[in-house]
Amino acid sequence: MAENQDDMKNYMDKGTKQYSVVFTKEELEHMASDEEYAEKVIGQMESAIDMTKRIEESGQLGEGVHFKSVAITFDDEGNMKLFAQLEKMTAEQQERMEEAKEKKAEEKEKAAKEAEEEKEKVKQPPKNIVEIEASSEEELLKKILGIEW
Repeated sequence: MAENQDDMKNYMDKGTKQYSVVFTKEELEHMASDEEYAEKVIGQMESAIDMTKRIEESGQLGEGVHFKSVAITFDDEGNMKLFAQLEKMTAEQQERMEEAKEKKAEEKEKAAKEAEEEKEKVKQPPKNIVEIEASSEEELLKKILGIEW
């Protein structure tokens, strides 16, 4: 919670998250007493976060540039103000970041595959049990001899 919008720079420097939303005490009270206003402010906040993500993902910031942090404030009338810190990474930093993203994606894919395999194991009967359906003794014997354990 900020005393005023001028405090924003301090919050951006101290923040540990990529996105921060800072409200004054009065703003929080206004939101608490006016649900329609609160929904408007939350909608603006979500829109701003989506916008910064789109800008960053589209590459519009330039090669190796990303938002280090984004802070959003609202004045007494609900007007939004954005504060952003941009960071340009070296080629080496970018490479490490890409490798980390790829590794995370691979781990996620592997976990999904393992979960799917586990699900399949549950669906399949154990290997030491086979169900056979036959309409004659001959057919039954033929099926039994055809089993590959």
